[in-house]
Amino acid sequence: MSDIAILKEMIKDTATVPLTKNNYGKNQVILEEATDYSVTVNGMPDNDQVIVIKTDAFSAPNAIFKGNRGECKRADFVIIADTDTKKRIIFIELTAVFKLVDYRRSLR
Repeated sequence: MSDIAILKEMIKDTATVPLTKNNYGKNQVILEEATDYSVTVNGMPDNDQVIVIKTDAFSAPNAIFKGNRGECKRADFVIIADTDTKKRIIFIELTAVFKLVDYRRSLR
């Protein structure tokens, strides 16, 4: 069983964002922070190779951390992809001014 499959079993469906197909039949995900705006990410891997988590679906770990150094802050969405050639975790923060912040970290 792949790591993505294990994550999909552990995380509730209400905390994930499903992939859809665009007009060309390619995978995409639509990230919506509020009803006013959304961001579409095209070129997503196959469904069994990726999970998109909406981190606002669960509370911050305030019971564990003090929160005085930003350790309780988190991105709006986390995309975890594990393909045959690359492993990626992308943190995405959407703001009201349509600024998309993309932090990439390559896994080894």
